[in-house]
Amino acid sequence: MFKFKLKRAAALMCAGIMFCLAGCGNSTSVQQSSAAEETKADSSENETATTQAAAENSAEPTVVLPSVAGENGVTMLNGGIQLRWFNNAGFEMVLPSGKHIIVDPYLDSANVEPFPVEDIERCDYLLVSHVHVDHVADIRALEDKFGRFPIFVGQSTADVLFQEYDLDLRNMYICDDGFQYKFDDVTITAFTGRHTEAPNPTRRSESVKADSTNTGWWGNFEVMSYLIEASDGTEVLIWAGMTTEDQKYKYEDLRPDIAIMHLSPKSDAAIFADMVAAWNPKLVIPHHYDAIKAGVEQNPDQIDRNLTKEKQEMFITYDENNVAHFDEDAYVKYFNDAIVAACPTAQMLRIDHHKWYRFGFSYAEMAE
Repeated sequence: MFKFKLKRAAALMCAGIMFCLAGCGNSTSVQQSSAAEETKADSSENETATTQAAAENSAEPTVVLPSVAGENGVTMLNGGIQLRWFNNAGFEMVLPSGKHIIVDPYLDSANVEPFPVEDIERCDYLLVSHVHVDHVADIRALEDKFGRFPIFVGQSTADVLFQEYDLDLRNMYICDDGFQYKFDDVTITAFTGRHTEAPNPTRRSESVKADSTNTGWWGNFEVMSYLIEASDGTEVLIWAGMTTEDQKYKYEDLRPDIAIMHLSPKSDAAIFADMVAAWNPKLVIPHHYDAIKAGVEQNPDQIDRNLTKEKQEMFITYDENNVAHFDEDAYVKYFNDAIVAACPTAQMLRIDHHKWYRFGFSYAEMAE
């Protein structure tokens, strides 16, 4: 199976200091090489300290992602982030402070790579890109479990979301283009995008009849992207929506360390690559392509709606029973090749579902 993998501690900056990733285990404590057991104990102590600091409203959150000695003489410094991909557009991020950000929760109810809500340990902030069911289906379950936490959502669709899932109004943080919220441990900036390629039909009078929930139409109406700036300076762009020319210029002044990017069946590879070249992130992490595979194989009647004839010929095969199969490996490679041509300094990293990864600065002695 074709997958993009970076070598452990692959250098993205020179002079012996690197922005790198390390694979983690299935818990939020970092596990790497021989330091795993020591790190587990340290993380537990730091987690307790962070909880106490939060209760005291400390302006200096305790770092709970400690330095880790890894393989080949590489040491990851304090801070950075941890990240895991649930499915579709759903992610969980651990900030240097130890607080957790959940993005687009589609968990127990997912039709691709479901993830149990009961296994989510914390939810301190929740970001909603748009209100389609495959991005918010388990938002109420998280609120029932964790109670009060900020829910960031576009202001045009906030009311629809909170009504549909009967959410606590005190959790609402409405967003529009350029809205910025600063907290002790993170700054979150919102940007508007477009998702108007999704509806079929395209008129509200017809769409409401075809859609069983009001969120179907409103999910096309408004989509938000978010820049997450952690307390240690790590910047992550959560980008959602359509690959349109305006998006390239909208974020051209940003230089995120990581761009987590929506890879839909209708994404244009050339524009996608131009966007990456304009933003120049160190890493690009694609997502949502797993939903294409599920859609093709579970709802073959939707193939013509979602994929052009050219993409069908390139990425769909049929078995002896005339059952369609989507080649997601080839699809991701197709976009990766476009990025390599347009922006050689950026690298695409395809991560596995449900697995923790850690990103941050590291150092290593250089050979003489």
